[in-house]
Amino acid sequence: MTEPRSKAFEAAEISDTFTLLEQCAAYLRCMPPVQVTLEMIRKIEDHLAQPEVFTAQRLGSLNSKVMELRHQVRTARNFAPSGTPLFEVEVQGNRVRVRVHEAYLQESGSPAMHQANALKLMDMLASGVELEVVVDEKATAQRMWSEP
Repeated sequence: MTEPRSKAFEAAEISDTFTLLEQCAAYLRCMPPVQVTLEMIRKIEDHLAQPEVFTAQRLGSLNSKVMELRHQVRTARNFAPSGTPLFEVEVQGNRVRVRVHEAYLQESGSPAMHQANALKLMDMLASGVELEVVVDEKATAQRMWSEP
C-alpha cells in the first residue's frame, strides 16, 4: 500500500509538469511551422496561461458523460442452458434491480422441482453471478419520456 502524498509533494509535482510543458512548447517552436505543430504549441501555451480553464472543461465533459449514464437504462440477462431466462438486472442511475424469472422456477411444474430450481438460483447468487450490462435503448427512451 502506498503512502498518501503530501500537499507539498503534489505542488512540486505540478510545478515540474508545468516546467516540462514549457520545455515542450520551446522545443516545438524550433520545429518547422506545420499546422499540427502550431496547434500543439497553442494548446500548450493556452494551458500554461490558464490551466484552470482546461481542467474545468475536462471535468465538465466528464460530468456530462456521468449525467448521460444516469439517464440511460442498462440491462443484463442470464439464461439457463435450456434457454429459459434466469436473472435480469436493470440499472437506472444509482438504482439496481435484480429479478429472478418465474419461468425458470416453474419450468418443471412439480413443487419439488420448483424448490430445487430455487435452491440452484440461491447457490448461483451465493457464489456470484457476473452479467454484462448494455444500454437498453427502448427502456432509455421510455424512461426519458416519463421523467418530469
